[in-house]
Amino acid sequence: MRSCILSEVAALGECCQATCSLGNSAYYYWLYRRTGVWQRIHDRLREEVRRQAGREATPSAGIIDSQSVKTTEKGLRGYDAGKKVLGRKRHIIVDTMGLILALVVHSADVQDRDGAKTTLAA
Repeated sequence: MRSCILSEVAALGECCQATCSLGNSAYYYWLYRRTGVWQRIHDRLREEVRRQAGREATPSAGIIDSQSVKTTEKGLRGYDAGKKVLGRKRHIIVDTMGLILALVVHSADVQDRDGAKTTLAA
């Protein structure tokens, strides 16, 4: 698992590094994020944890919930009238072991039903 991901990343890094003006760590962070390497690493680790716990690698059930969080930063934020919070809302889907399957951050004014649809599509 590890060598497969690392060889894929090394090939990407060699072809793109000359065009990046960021520091080495930031460069690789954004490269891995843009190409989906972080997501693949997360998915494989979650599958391995499930196998070691004696479960199937892919979950058969999930739990979805949302949380509104106050923020004073500019950018993505809105007002959640139900909870009286100005900030952001995150929707998260976890399996029955509590391992993250999907997570999406919205402005707080997004309705739970709409945020859930977006999160399920992610």
